[in-house]
Amino acid sequence: MKYKILLLILFFFISCRFDNNNPKQKEVLKEKEVLKEYTEDGELSAQYEVVNSIRDGKGFIYFPNGNIQFKMNFKNGKLDGLGTEYYVSGKVKNLVAFLDDNKHGEMISYFESGNISFIGKYFNDLPVGRHIEYFDLQGGQVKSVKEYIIVKDQSVLNYWLKYNSTRDIIDESTRLTFSQKNEFVFIKVDKKEFESIRAVIGDYDIFFNKVTEKQDSIEAGKDSIIRIPFNVDNRDTLRGYIKNFEFLDDEKIISRKIWFSYPNPW
Repeated sequence: MKYKILLLILFFFISCRFDNNNPKQKEVLKEKEVLKEYTEDGELSAQYEVVNSIRDGKGFIYFPNGNIQFKMNFKNGKLDGLGTEYYVSGKVKNLVAFLDDNKHGEMISYFESGNISFIGKYFNDLPVGRHIEYFDLQGGQVKSVKEYIIVKDQSVLNYWLKYNSTRDIIDESTRLTFSQKNEFVFIKVDKKEFESIRAVIGDYDIFFNKVTEKQDSIEAGKDSIIRIPFNVDNRDTLRGYIKNFEFLDDEKIISRKIWFSYPNPW
């Protein structure tokens, strides 16, 4: 009888030890290992934390001199979180946020001098919002400004501005300036490329996908200002585009669209 009881206890212990539903067993299965890669000369070139042969955790890639070139994080085999790229000198070159293997969030780049060279944001690998480039000078002197907006599944360069090293503007695209008074929004169109201006306001989501087919079209006045009623249909954000266009002699139209979301841009 005593022997049978011992067998039952042993069987229960073995069943618990190898039960996949046992939390302790899951911890053992998820224990991280380190995978190392080497050059033909036997120098360490990269190493990654892995779980069940899948990259999960910290990863490093090295220069031939042994300094870190890239430092990154993985989740289930995909880049996730903050990634850092270095110059061979060891100084930071790029800081990039990742999600699901895509750039997603803020990116900051540096010259080897330590001055910032670039700041911008990404959404699922697409540039979005304001991207600023700098000269390699103390004080963060701006070299260019680019503003991107996501239209459906594409990133559109909506506006750009360029400076020379003496802070003179050397190039600028069509610029929209917004103001609001009472129940109207006013859009001032500067640096227009073509003579005619029209605003098209639609029922769009934040990616400019049509929610309904409803659209309103409003012509600009001679002063290149468009006057739009706001809070129509309880609308809290105006979304649409400015169409700057011109009719050619052969009845063809040349035009450019400048998308906008007011007062809540990306």
